[in-house]
Amino acid sequence: MTRLLCITALLFLAGCQPYSLQELRNATPTGSEFQQALAKEYLQLAAAEEANYSWSNSWHFADKGLTAAYGNDVGPENISDWNVSEESRVALEEARDKLLTALKPEIVEAQPALAARAYRYFDCWVARSQDGWQQDRIDACKQGFAEALEELNATHAPMASADGVDTSSYIVFFEWNRAALSKSGLKVVAAVVDELSGQEGYEIILNGHTDTTGLERFNLTLSKKRAETVARALEKGGIDPDAIKIFAFGESDPRVPTADNVNEPQNRRVEIFIE
Repeated sequence: MTRLLCITALLFLAGCQPYSLQELRNATPTGSEFQQALAKEYLQLAAAEEANYSWSNSWHFADKGLTAAYGNDVGPENISDWNVSEESRVALEEARDKLLTALKPEIVEAQPALAARAYRYFDCWVARSQDGWQQDRIDACKQGFAEALEELNATHAPMASADGVDTSSYIVFFEWNRAALSKSGLKVVAAVVDELSGQEGYEIILNGHTDTTGLERFNLTLSKKRAETVARALEKGGIDPDAIKIFAFGESDPRVPTADNVNEPQNRRVEIFIE
């Protein structure tokens, strides 16, 4: 009898869930560019969950996709709604805070597809952490989120300098203990080169930074190497070397304040200021 009830429940979910997913497949998204992009991302996630026989998750994400498709706002998953381990909960709550911090209105408007991708990978990470199996699938979602968040944080945003003159700023992030440019870092450099194409009379300030792992003297040297790496990439793109100034701060000016010997990706960076 119990087995029959389980089979019946499974058939119910399998029968109802595709209705939401099918509706999402057939929907023509409206609303903002971000909402339209989000609908497409949730379609991919819902379809992936269906393929993995996670009927309830697929149904849930299809409904979120429909909400976005019809021009309504949806938020990233609340961790308290999911049954995850304490270790996963702490990591996910920290990631959610970073996502919401990165999703400034001007960034979402400038990069709607990237913002939507960050949403999808975060929700995927949450859902698969509840499953607690197939660690490779959890890691894939986590990695996808980390890469999307890194690109979001590197997105161009206008700022004002101390003297009130408008400037442009970019951020290039680095892997731990490395000064080589990642794929996202190369994209940031390309964006800088594109912005300055055809312009004259500009000045570029490169501020190199590290996290707090390692010795202060080593970090000062590493931060300089990171700034020099960005400078070489800019020069390769056609930027006048005489317009570039390099400064090294080591671990002294963290973007995210931490204790000593903390591996914090947001602090491993080169800030690019164009004046």
